[in-house]
Amino acid sequence: MKRLSANEKWRQLRLRERREKRRLRQRASQSSRLAERSQLWGRGFDDAPEEEEERDPAVLTYSWPDVPDRGWYIREETATIKCPKTFSLIENPDETIEAFDRMVVARRDPRVREIIIDQRGVVDTDLCASAVLGVLVQGGKGQVDRYQHLLPTDPAARELARAAGLPRILRVPFADSRGVLFYDLVAGPPNAQRAKGSSLKEIEATNIVDYIDRCFGKYDFKLLPETRRHLSILITEVLSNSEDHTDLGAWWMAAYLRQGAAFGDCHLTLFNLGRTISESLRAPNVSERVRGGCEPVRQALLSRKAFKRGYTEECFWNLAALQPGVTSKPEGATVDEDRGTGFVRIIEAFQEIGVSPRAPSAPVMAVISGSSYIRLDGTYRLQDYRNEDGNSVQRIAFNADNDLKEPPDRRFVHTIRKHFPGTILSCRFYIDRQHLLEQSRHVTALT
Repeated sequence: MKRLSANEKWRQLRLRERREKRRLRQRASQSSRLAERSQLWGRGFDDAPEEEEERDPAVLTYSWPDVPDRGWYIREETATIKCPKTFSLIENPDETIEAFDRMVVARRDPRVREIIIDQRGVVDTDLCASAVLGVLVQGGKGQVDRYQHLLPTDPAARELARAAGLPRILRVPFADSRGVLFYDLVAGPPNAQRAKGSSLKEIEATNIVDYIDRCFGKYDFKLLPETRRHLSILITEVLSNSEDHTDLGAWWMAAYLRQGAAFGDCHLTLFNLGRTISESLRAPNVSERVRGGCEPVRQALLSRKAFKRGYTEECFWNLAALQPGVTSKPEGATVDEDRGTGFVRIIEAFQEIGVSPRAPSAPVMAVISGSSYIRLDGTYRLQDYRNEDGNSVQRIAFNADNDLKEPPDRRFVHTIRKHFPGTILSCRFYIDRQHLLEQSRHVTALT
């Protein structure tokens, strides 16, 4: 008997599950539903989350179509998703994405009626990992009978997980942690539902800049008008890229500030699920100018046998997407020559104002797409580069000569073992009053 793939089993079961959910909804009263929801989220949460509209599970079937389930066979009705000690896409992408894969496998298995998300061993975590996990859980509400969330035992990780992790993202009521200013996870609409006029991405770009300004306000500073406008344009560009890189057109964004006495720890994440950057730039309808401009560089790398296990063609295309003027927009589309640098310019702005000498590290951004990882921490920056035509252009190649025809520094551009089905940008920076007193270009003190 032919063994069905995970996708085939999922498609066959969707209709049956919908019928079952409809039957349960008809049988249960409003009060009993709320009582049942209050038990869905396991220990530590006594109140029920607000009733939400049913979400389309297509986010799961579209985004993780071929996740392997080898070695993850589930023999009981309960599946436990154990998060790694470092649950972070910036610092530990492989083990973190593996936790996502296990969630997908568990949700696709028709035998699973309960999923336990076990974060008790988590010590280091960040918002990007929790946001993606939250979207996977959100997209599957009602497909299992019960979710449990076991919070970290480490006090600092537990506080952060409550304030900026699954409980907050899923809007489970609890007493807010002091000193955390959160920007709730917002989802961009699919292509078919985009509004005319001012798009949601432009509105949310303005909102997130307002939020960042409030974060600086907690330390008695505010962004200058030109910096506000600049950041809003950059974030709109990144959200536009997210729409370009997925047939669904959907994207998600969230942020938080954890206030400390010495400095604030701020984290911003933006991601989409769908095509990777590499898949988008190699699509047939991409501008010939872009393909033609990248091809000589790709051929030079091929001739030098630069593509190896640690640096693949997928890495090259993801690196190419950070260069000015490189975009996946189709032939004939109006393209800003600076388009493509939004990722880089956002972190460069924060590397000027988001520094704290008392923080454990410098501001950092990770860009993960498919099996490619790019890390920006200020070691390499956009620089002027004179091309073969004698024109000066901006470029970031992550090597000493700033030359895309040379392999990049593997510490900053490399492959990962796992595959993220889309693109995620995760940025961490700091707000330090002492450092801001020395700044005049982007911020000014509140009067």
